[in-house]
Amino acid sequence: MSTFRTTSRLNLLLKGELKYRVFVIFSLLILLSSFRPDSLYDFRSVYLRDLNEMHTEHGVSMSDRVKIFRQFLTPPLSKFHYSNRTVQGTTIQSWIRHNGDLRQIRILQSTIPIDTIVELTDIETGRVTDRIPVKGDFHFKVYVFDKQSSPHRLIYITSPNSGLQYFLIDGKSDGPLREFIDVGIDEALEKLRKEVIKASGIHI
Repeated sequence: MSTFRTTSRLNLLLKGELKYRVFVIFSLLILLSSFRPDSLYDFRSVYLRDLNEMHTEHGVSMSDRVKIFRQFLTPPLSKFHYSNRTVQGTTIQSWIRHNGDLRQIRILQSTIPIDTIVELTDIETGRVTDRIPVKGDFHFKVYVFDKQSSPHRLIYITSPNSGLQYFLIDGKSDGPLREFIDVGIDEALEKLRKEVIKASGIHI
């Protein structure tokens, strides 16, 4: 009788464990099937935020000059293959397809630590007027759009704290002329350029 009860309890435990495993696997499958890579694509909100920030905070109007990027606000991402990787601290999200005009979208995210002394100089005399210690992290996102038609490559560099920094259209750079800029951001951008080249080979 004791052996029978032990066997019965063991069978019940095994059945319970099997049901639990089936439940976990089924839940993971549902989670994976419900995951949509296009939900990670945030260029529309970033673009509109930057336009509003420049106008509200600085009175800068970039609508005409950056309107070319409007074509990337809602791309047909369901037709693209998504991948995600991290290279030397830079996260690279990619959407790629082999037909159509827009062939590839990449979003590169990087945090740039700065610990330096920034010298402020007088524009007329060139003399150093102040030295400011800067220590902290600067966060950037770089959006790279590759097309078959011209212009072939459009790049948009932005910061969640400082907004649009500049953009490039087939290597030609443009951007807002701000009345005030964050101290240390020029040094951070220079380091960002080096990091992006090392991680992706893309020149910004």
